[in-house]
Amino acid sequence: RRAGAAIAQALQRAEAVAGAIQIEAGGSGERRGRLFYLALPSSAFADAAAGLHAAGLLQQEDDLWARAVLEKPFGRDAASSAALAEALAPLLPEPQALRMDHYLGKEMVQNILVTRFDNQWLEPTLNRAYVSNVQVTLKEELGLEGRAGYFDGFGIVRDVLQNHLVQVLALLTMERPVSADGEDVRDEKVKAIRRMRPVRAEDCVLGQYAGYAAEAEAGGAPAGSRTPTFAAVVVHIDTERWQGVPFILKAGKAMDGAKAEVRVQYRSVACPFHAGDHADEMRNELVLRVQPDLAVYLKVVTKTPGLGRGVGLKELDLCVSKREGPEADFASAYESLLLEAVRGKLSSFIRKDELAASWDVFTPLLEAVDAGQGPALVPYEKGSRGPAEADALLFKHGYHRTYGYEYHQPAPLE
Repeated sequence: RRAGAAIAQALQRAEAVAGAIQIEAGGSGERRGRLFYLALPSSAFADAAAGLHAAGLLQQEDDLWARAVLEKPFGRDAASSAALAEALAPLLPEPQALRMDHYLGKEMVQNILVTRFDNQWLEPTLNRAYVSNVQVTLKEELGLEGRAGYFDGFGIVRDVLQNHLVQVLALLTMERPVSADGEDVRDEKVKAIRRMRPVRAEDCVLGQYAGYAAEAEAGGAPAGSRTPTFAAVVVHIDTERWQGVPFILKAGKAMDGAKAEVRVQYRSVACPFHAGDHADEMRNELVLRVQPDLAVYLKVVTKTPGLGRGVGLKELDLCVSKREGPEADFASAYESLLLEAVRGKLSSFIRKDELAASWDVFTPLLEAVDAGQGPALVPYEKGSRGPAEADALLFKHGYHRTYGYEYHQPAPLE
């Protein structure tokens, strides 16, 4: 229901913007087009596309374009995704098939490549020589909220990690594209995802919040559900830039807060100037906060004000939502992506080979879980941080919780 309302609002705003584009272009000179939004289960995509194709509505001409937006999920694993792609290929060729992951329309996610490649100081530090570990996190306070029929059949790995978090990770780790053109960006994303190793069971923690099985059964799912509602997995990327750096993807439902962010933790300084007891725990971190409050901040070690010689961690903070103020017109993810669909900008949509590569990362783990041979399902309480085993996984792969640090939201600018 929330998604439906957001889509309706986005369509209204996209219509208004499209009208403005037509006026700017001189009205009748604007190239016309048809955009279809297939808000359907993926099992119905091929039949819907066949109907549109038979009616001639996907036919393109010199002055008429036709595109169709398809929203996830795109299959359940590598094989089912490939079968769906094969069924769609003769009906909806690749440039016309716009596979939407709404996370690619979020303001801070769209800011990742600009932040990386247009700031001289940052890009040279994003590599294995400087970075210790990276976390990409999406946690929700909500549980099923009426989605038992869908969620219980997919689980958190298929619902979040294989798409949202891998897409964010690809933007963070890809090489600089030849241009900002959609195909150039997608070419580099595919290369990054293809170099990700398949996730191993020993590098994974799966959990289920207390009471989930009863909620799911009440919503129509089979009794005694073993569907994970929490996952933390370690991904390794075999490139010269990232060899040896662990990337921890973490997502969960019914947790202690709602947050989505990228956290890049740098290595400790080899010989700290202050040489205190907690020198190794005062690491620089670059944080890109996707939600709830848009922010980019860098944790730096500075002298504590006053007569003493103590040091502590402070933020160089660009809290975008606070700095821009209430007048800022932040587009929703759907608004942004629907407008890009109208304009034919492809960089924020997922290509077929990109989708196949992302399924290859997770399919071995998913097959083991579905066969009952995956990691044990760890229970956790609703409203908690999730399983304690997930923190142990972080520490095992080099994460250091920064000593004596607490993030404070900056006050709005006067």
